[in-house]
Amino acid sequence: MNEQDANDEGPVTLPMSRLRAAFERMLDKPSNASPAPDPDAVTPEGIVEAVLFVGRSDDAPISAEAIAAVIRDVSAADVDTLIERLDQHYDEDHAACRVERSPAGYRLVLAEAFADAPDRLGGRVRASRLSPAALECLSVIAYRQPIAVAAIDALRGGASGPTLRQLVRRDLVRCDEPSEGDEGPRYATTDRFLQLLGLSSLQQLPRVEELDD
Repeated sequence: MNEQDANDEGPVTLPMSRLRAAFERMLDKPSNASPAPDPDAVTPEGIVEAVLFVGRSDDAPISAEAIAAVIRDVSAADVDTLIERLDQHYDEDHAACRVERSPAGYRLVLAEAFADAPDRLGGRVRASRLSPAALECLSVIAYRQPIAVAAIDALRGGASGPTLRQLVRRDLVRCDEPSEGDEGPRYATTDRFLQLLGLSSLQQLPRVEELDD
């Protein structure tokens, strides 16, 4: 999957044309009175996996309702059972991916054992590859974490949502679920952020007054 530009805000839809191939073989099979079992036949679990693999353009979780909408005779309540079976297969096969659950839905992510694979393959993310807006958001989060989107927007004087999604995709910041009393999720830096800066803890960040020198 190609990483979307942080400022490319297209409509968030499930790409049905890319999913259509997942059903094509099943729909085109000739109807036989006693068809032989096909180990490669499309299953509800396979369709769920295809939906999660394609994902959304903003890399946000996909709700159970959205997944159920593309599977015949499957309700939103059935989706979690299908997800559990899919995750069980991943565990048994020691697969490189797993399904991440959140109140917003589901995402397909790398298993913890393979989390550093992108770094080994592509090397370190250079600061020059981050836009000025991304660097600005990253610095605000680093010194004010955990911090809400509204507070980031207020400090920057503009909307930060697309840029935050870019930073989350690059595993430089994480989005934590809101605690009781919070109005929304909070953003904080990740261990990978520290690793890329060569720091062992946030306490090693330069003090703000030192940055002004």
